[in-house]
Amino acid sequence: VLPDDQVKLALKIAHPNAADNEVRLGDHRILHMQPDLFHVETDSVESTKPDFRQCIPARPGAAPEATFDATTMLDALQAAAPFVGKSEAVRVVYNGSVQVQVDNDAGRFDYDVRGEHNGEKTVTLSFNQKYLGQMCATLRHSGDVQQLVGSTIEPQLFWGEDDRTRVIVMPMRL
Repeated sequence: VLPDDQVKLALKIAHPNAADNEVRLGDHRILHMQPDLFHVETDSVESTKPDFRQCIPARPGAAPEATFDATTMLDALQAAAPFVGKSEAVRVVYNGSVQVQVDNDAGRFDYDVRGEHNGEKTVTLSFNQKYLGQMCATLRHSGDVQQLVGSTIEPQLFWGEDDRTRVIVMPMRL
């Protein structure tokens, strides 16, 4: 593992057209250099990467799911933008339908996304507007977006009808 700050420094110093950037790995050393310009040497670090699959929430059979159109959700998020404050939080309310809500000093913004939620009780999750919008932009060409609706402290799993792309968005705690 080459430390991030050393990589950034080396990239700032390196000549952009030079073909002689070198990275050499030794038993316990890493050398990053461009002859006659810079030489960065560091201790190597042994590490293992965490298994990303551990971050993907399981899909228990009884877990409630929501379904909505990504383009409609994007429209709701764009319409909510003037109401969103510095926290950039929007609430998504799952109560048989799917709604986007924002409260501020001027009042309440409420947009029915006309989605479906099969849970027995109402669930309200707060999301960063930007991250929720990026998820929708990623999945909008995959048909309707499906969501495994968890609690306010669980990662929320979103996927398209084709089930090839999965996106995890953490809810915000307000």
